[in-house]
Amino acid sequence: MSLAGEVSPSPSELGVLWNRFVDWLRSNWLYLLVAAGGFAVGWIAKAYLDPPQIEYMVPEEYRELAEKTIQEWRQKGYPESLIEKAVKWARDWSTQLANALVPEPSMAGEFAETIYPKALQFAGKWLEAMAGTPSK
Repeated sequence: MSLAGEVSPSPSELGVLWNRFVDWLRSNWLYLLVAAGGFAVGWIAKAYLDPPQIEYMVPEEYRELAEKTIQEWRQKGYPESLIEKAVKWARDWSTQLANALVPEPSMAGEFAETIYPKALQFAGKWLEAMAGTPSK
């Protein structure tokens, strides 16, 4: 398809242009690789290291679950300092995962709320690994 007055290259001219392009790619492959890598690193840094931030508060519906879990940890005899770190880890993990995976802050907040119970389970495993067998 050509515009009025435009002359289309012949198939042999297209072959010559294609060969020049391929030669240019072969001679500049390292530059292209570095440029693509720089773009990828920049995109990853923007998407994962500087995401739109949400301020996550434990939702009302999960506060009871969180308090119950904390009470269980205290009854098992885990040190209070580790319990505090586990609770902070659960909140931070939910927030950071939501920030990294969901670009829209309002949806990220909803996602963080959805994964918070799982984060408490992971925090419990972390607490067990850090404290070992709790002492009463």
